[in-house]
Amino acid sequence: MRVFIIDDRQEDRESLKELLSAYDYEVAAVADGAAGIEYLKRCEADVVLLDIVMQDKAGIECLKDIKALNPDQDVILITAYATLERAVEGLREGAYDFLKKPFSREELFMSLDRIKQKRLTEKRLRESEAFLESVLNAIGEAVVVIDRDFRILKANKGYSEQTRFSLDEIAGRHCYEVSHHLSQPCDEVGEECAVRKAFEDGMHHSAVHRHKTKEDETIFVRTNAYPLADAAGNIYAVVETVEDITDMKRLEDEKERLKEQLIQSQKMEAIGNLAAGIAHDFNNMLTGISGFAELALAKAESEDMRKYLEHVVEMSDRAASLTNHILIIGRKAPVKKKLLDLNQFVKDSISSIKRMVEENTIMSVDYFESGLPVEADEGQLYQALLNLIINARDAMPGGGRILVKTGVDDKAGHVFFSVKDTGHGIPEDIRERIFEPFFSTKEMGRGTGLGLAIVYSIIQNHNGWIDVVSGKDIGAELKVFLPRSSAAVEQTVAAKEDKDAAEGNGKTILIVDDEKIVRGFLKELLSLHGYDAITAEDGYEAMDMFSRNPAGFDLIILDRIMPGLSGIEVMKRIKETRPGQKIILATGYAMPSELEESEKLCMKILFKPIKGADVLRVVKEALEQRQG
Repeated sequence: MRVFIIDDRQEDRESLKELLSAYDYEVAAVADGAAGIEYLKRCEADVVLLDIVMQDKAGIECLKDIKALNPDQDVILITAYATLERAVEGLREGAYDFLKKPFSREELFMSLDRIKQKRLTEKRLRESEAFLESVLNAIGEAVVVIDRDFRILKANKGYSEQTRFSLDEIAGRHCYEVSHHLSQPCDEVGEECAVRKAFEDGMHHSAVHRHKTKEDETIFVRTNAYPLADAAGNIYAVVETVEDITDMKRLEDEKERLKEQLIQSQKMEAIGNLAAGIAHDFNNMLTGISGFAELALAKAESEDMRKYLEHVVEMSDRAASLTNHILIIGRKAPVKKKLLDLNQFVKDSISSIKRMVEENTIMSVDYFESGLPVEADEGQLYQALLNLIINARDAMPGGGRILVKTGVDDKAGHVFFSVKDTGHGIPEDIRERIFEPFFSTKEMGRGTGLGLAIVYSIIQNHNGWIDVVSGKDIGAELKVFLPRSSAAVEQTVAAKEDKDAAEGNGKTILIVDDEKIVRGFLKELLSLHGYDAITAEDGYEAMDMFSRNPAGFDLIILDRIMPGLSGIEVMKRIKETRPGQKIILATGYAMPSELEESEKLCMKILFKPIKGADVLRVVKEALEQRQG
């Protein structure tokens, strides 16, 4: 043990050196305080024996200088003259012990032994702390020790790296300051606190938190709190492990999002399957209702009767439209794409849609400077544009402005049309739900909740997407992107409507449908226009009539779905016998693949519910069509 003596009395220095050297102490000595300070700047000593009263410098002042140089330096004050008050002052300034001359050898060695024991204890404590620190740093997770005031007693390197605060910045601060950037415990602002629970019941607790790094970046963590108790069983601290689960949380959120998408997709599929299942029968009924209403309307003489029948036709059309909307949502409606110029399409559509917008709403259109070719189903695209404009109108009950715009996104290779309003905007918490079927923020009785769901399904069927830009009180803009076609759109002149309904001139048409009301309507309609209409109630009867006179029919109208022998099977058998036979397929619902098969056989298709004018037009086209 190295002992350094500062004493201006030579005989005292020499006697102490002799005594301590005899017991194997390493001893050095100087005669004044200034020399002592200079020595300690160059050399280390385990203990300093300091005389309080010296000629050059008071011992208390020298003590202060020693402690300023090394706060951990152990100093024993020695003097023959100092008062008790002086000794107490020295102890307050950091002296370890005080010996009054003359002191015995036992007193000196007892004091030195206590210092030896203290230094040994401190060494063991440092080694223990170093071991504990190495253990804490070796743990793969962030670890922190917290007292009852939620102050951090100890933190490991992992916690420092996780929070991005240095260990010095962490030590002594409240855990909620470091991890949450709060001025109060996290459970007082709604967070679950595992540490507080561990203090309360002495049990292990876990919680999932949002933490913030020094740079205010949010991370997700799972905390586990374990209580620390003293020998008496009193809990004085909690050890908390803090696992960063941000990546896991993101994966879980993504999994949940995909699960929601799957559920949504299954819902849409179920809706589509339901609609497809009832579409055929429902559209057959609507054909009879609207068809005979149209025939009666043509013969009605009183204005009241005409008005009643017009209402029947109107409601039939609305029912048919609703069925088609549900088919679109479930992606069961066939998509008949053709090449369109998006600019021209919007221009042609706006004229009719404008009539549906109130006078207190101003609608304007901003067209792109050149053509925007797309492959699209014109009817479905019109439905999408109409629904977006109606939605914008409904968002401004007091009136406002609607801007329809067309453009191109060269980077994505897509064209777009958008509808922007000046309404109340779409709240962020429901923005992800606006395309769900039957979801609506409108009051009961206003809308079906299908408008935007229909738009979404139509655009999905066209391999496009929709961007939504909205904010509180700044309105909303829904932007529809569609793949840009590389083909050029030919400018065509609309054909003049044929005012003269197709006249049959005795041409023979075989009507094959298992629904009596549909057969009756088509027979009545075609007979009124000069055709010789013959009916068959199923495929077997139709084949029997055809086999007896294969060349006896100018045209055959076949229902696609019939019990026993379907319209598709009847068509194939007829084509085997007479490839040039002209056939129209009537259907309440058909899959796209079935429509493609029909088109390959050069057939016309009538979609139920059938309007009289459509029947006459398609019949005329079929009869005039040349077989390929």
